[in-house]
Amino acid sequence: MSLATHLRRLAFLAPVAALALSACGPIVNVGGQPPNDIFRLRPIADSVVQTPAPGWRILVDQPTASGGLDSNRIAVFTGPLELKFLADARWAQRLPDMLQSMLIDSLENGADAMAISYATTAAEAPYVLASDIRDFQADVTDSKAPMVTVRIAFTLSSRAPSRVVGYKVLQASADASADNGPALADAFNRAMQEILRDVVTWTAAQASAAP
Repeated sequence: MSLATHLRRLAFLAPVAALALSACGPIVNVGGQPPNDIFRLRPIADSVVQTPAPGWRILVDQPTASGGLDSNRIAVFTGPLELKFLADARWAQRLPDMLQSMLIDSLENGADAMAISYATTAAEAPYVLASDIRDFQADVTDSKAPMVTVRIAFTLSSRAPSRVVGYKVLQASADASADNGPALADAFNRAMQEILRDVVTWTAAQASAAP
């Protein structure tokens, strides 16, 4: 496979091949062959804040995640207590890195904010948005009704004075049209669009109300 062909696989939700989920290969616990499908979820693209304060600054901290969610693997429940991973599909980045990018872009697009990360030289921002990924997995226990669940805890803090401005846990679920990689990625994208819209609206409101 050429490098150009491989890079084209990084397009937003661009499936390369369908992944049929079964017990005989496409789901593994760890390792496996290099992925055939690579997915990246989209930030929100339109404004969701009615009267944004143009250019207000916010530092988006590196999100945290525990266990198997702190990776680029796509987590899948195949039973009530059995968590595995898609063998032939990955996120384009580690999940915390992908979430941070989506938050930065969504705050800029949806609330007219100047959102930055610690890697940015202009890191002096009055607010910090931290997040902790609690759930980010598909459930294919019933192959006829696959669905995904996303649950993320957000903390908004001010830097001067240093204090917590607000805390909120957002959750969204979405049904998948099939139990394969492209369909599950599409469901994750729809769930994340709901959460991103909610967190942008909530963050802007909290920042506006803060003294």
